[in-house]
Amino acid sequence: IDRMRDPPNGVRLYQTLGLPRTDASAEEIKRAYRRLSLRHHPDRNPNDPMATNRFQAVVLAYEVLSSLEKRHIYDSYGEQGLRLYEGYMAFIEAGAGAEVGKFAVQPLSMLALLCCSTSLLVLLLTVTCVAIYARLSHWFEASLTMTFLPLWILDACSVGCMYMALLRSRATRPHLTAMLLKLVWCTAFLVMLCSVVDGVLQLRYIYVFVPVYILEGTLVFRSILNLRSKPYDTDRTGDSVRVRTPVVRFLLAAAARALLVLLVPLRLDGVVHCSWTLILLPAWLLLVIEGAAACSSARGAALSRGVTEREAVDQNMAFLRIGAVVALAWLLLTLLLRLEHVSTTWLSVFAPLFMAAATYFCCCCCICTLLVSASDPKPRDVPPTNASASVKDTARSERDPLLGEAACASSYGSEGLAAEV
Repeated sequence: IDRMRDPPNGVRLYQTLGLPRTDASAEEIKRAYRRLSLRHHPDRNPNDPMATNRFQAVVLAYEVLSSLEKRHIYDSYGEQGLRLYEGYMAFIEAGAGAEVGKFAVQPLSMLALLCCSTSLLVLLLTVTCVAIYARLSHWFEASLTMTFLPLWILDACSVGCMYMALLRSRATRPHLTAMLLKLVWCTAFLVMLCSVVDGVLQLRYIYVFVPVYILEGTLVFRSILNLRSKPYDTDRTGDSVRVRTPVVRFLLAAAARALLVLLVPLRLDGVVHCSWTLILLPAWLLLVIEGAAACSSARGAALSRGVTEREAVDQNMAFLRIGAVVALAWLLLTLLLRLEHVSTTWLSVFAPLFMAAATYFCCCCCICTLLVSASDPKPRDVPPTNASASVKDTARSERDPLLGEAACASSYGSEGLAAEV
């Protein structure tokens, strides 16, 4: 009975090499690799069709356990963590090219950096929301420029990070340049908005939104170029052209965004006197379009049943998109209720944001605690495989002419290897 067909996570490679404990020395790992690689080499087993697989399993186990970085990640986070590490390093090498050896950041360091940067982002946004809520509630009469002080700090940090990334990597310069231009136009819009609200400039809101119009036009132009470069977006059958769903979705979303950024400044300038419910109808259309796209992605990922890791990640991302759409719909609804004076307080608008920030920090603390506790793995015994006991005597009676007496102790590793393959 195969009672131990699936060994515990983090010991499978040790079983492959026949090591009794996870704190085996580098010399023990090398000895086990030499012994098993000779025993299972395909040239020495020409009549065994599984010899190649066993030999490759031994090579893979030695490749991981002989590397200090890979072995530490494997001991701490198991095979899933090792796959994430290898995927991360492949991504870094593909992005940085020849400069990877100079600027590569280890995954744990990158994870800590990502956690700190994300926490700083959430903290600054939370402080901004608190300041805006206090200003709208008339708790203090600070200028809008001072209210947006956390956003200016975030803007400066973002510009600095993008500039450093532009200097470090040549492969991603076009994407980083596009992101930097978007940030510049958003900053220009915020500067003009603060100047008009604080009374520094006497401009109509239709002119304040000029950077938004430029940014939106740039996004639409780039999206059109991307659509033209992808022949699968249209299906040509004879003389008829059937436009697929992504193209229709893109056209509707572009029209909704253009209508939204046009109606909002006209309403603020008093040119249009309709209710905010009608003004924000394009925003509801955008949420419906994004929700339909997220549901379609989730349905496609569910039908594939998560066969590969990429499909499982796509399914999780689709569910996250659905959750984000629901949250944005709730925020838009509460904002409409406040603008139409159905609600008398701004707390109903900002309370979900404060709760989301608190939840994030709680989850971040839990994740950091788990990472710290798992980063220092304790040595443990490697359980033998089920077949080792039944073939122990037979394996001990074997003598390898090339290995001599050392082959007597390899039954644990060979049977562990068979279970691994």
